[in-house]
Amino acid sequence: MNDDYNNNNIVIVLIHKKDAQIDDISQRLHCITQSFIKFNNIDDTLAYIDTIKDKKLILIIYEHDLFMNYILPAVHHIQMIIFIYIHSSSSLSKANFSWFQTKKVRIKCSDNNELLEKLNHDLVRITDSISINELSLLNSDKSSTDLELDQNYYIWDQLKMKVLLDVKHDNDLGKEELLKAVRVHYQNNPAELSIIDEFERDYEPHDAIKWYTRACFLYRLLNKVLRERNINELLKFRLIIVDLHRQLSLLYQVSTVDARVVYRGQRLALSKLKQFKVGTRLCMNTFLSTTDDKDVALLFCGRGTDSNPLYTSALYKIQIPNQNSTVTPFANIKYHSYFRNENEILFSINAVEDG
Repeated sequence: MNDDYNNNNIVIVLIHKKDAQIDDISQRLHCITQSFIKFNNIDDTLAYIDTIKDKKLILIIYEHDLFMNYILPAVHHIQMIIFIYIHSSSSLSKANFSWFQTKKVRIKCSDNNELLEKLNHDLVRITDSISINELSLLNSDKSSTDLELDQNYYIWDQLKMKVLLDVKHDNDLGKEELLKAVRVHYQNNPAELSIIDEFERDYEPHDAIKWYTRACFLYRLLNKVLRERNINELLKFRLIIVDLHRQLSLLYQVSTVDARVVYRGQRLALSKLKQFKVGTRLCMNTFLSTTDDKDVALLFCGRGTDSNPLYTSALYKIQIPNQNSTVTPFANIKYHSYFRNENEILFSINAVEDG
């Protein structure tokens, strides 16, 4: 059970036909979150949706063509519904239904594994809170002590990355240390342990982006240790950090990003937002995932659906730098990602943006 999902005011609603075989997906959804409810009656489903005022809803339509074809077009625009997943074995032309154009419809498939992989992928990102260090320029309201602390963090992050990249290390030993660390963390989670076994068996350096973008142990734990800046923990993950940075560097050299502007949507603490001022520089001390689709970014900032008064929706608009003028590699990873239907632009660690 993932506590991040349980504490994020997200409810998963499964609407299914009465005779649909839902035992497998129901059990697996219960493993994802306690906030899961299922219906086999359209009226009951609509009545429940109508009662939700302060939570985010994820709607899964499971082998229920009546709901999909006639009810969904009338409800998909409801603000509290943030994502929609469709499990259907029947053929359906997207061109016949305008609601298929909404970014809320994340996937239509006939396989439980495919649907749940996509759901987990989206949940990981909507519950993610990126760590942002501010490097103030002139006219900053920060005290000299705070400014010096920020600069020290920035210098530390730069040195940390340089050490990880420059120091020679044994890949086999690095993989062994990584596996040991993640297995301890997920020792009571059979599903994640199975994925860890797959990683041990199949991982290759050229698959670093694919593994990072998969909704599993690697994304969660890697970003956690990057935020915490614990050098001992970082060293355990140096294999994937180095491989990911090098794969992005290679793509950066051999390909171009057509978009001139990219976006990232997320929830942001109001206390952090109040510190942002014109002339503030933002340094991301994790790998930074962005999209060239503003509508997709808006989905992940939870616009207008957050009941926590301490948080707000934030949309970052990032100007893509000239690829000859930046030292931080970035690339469109669409053809290297675990989910190849997304136009994701990934920046390596320590990307700096002007505010």
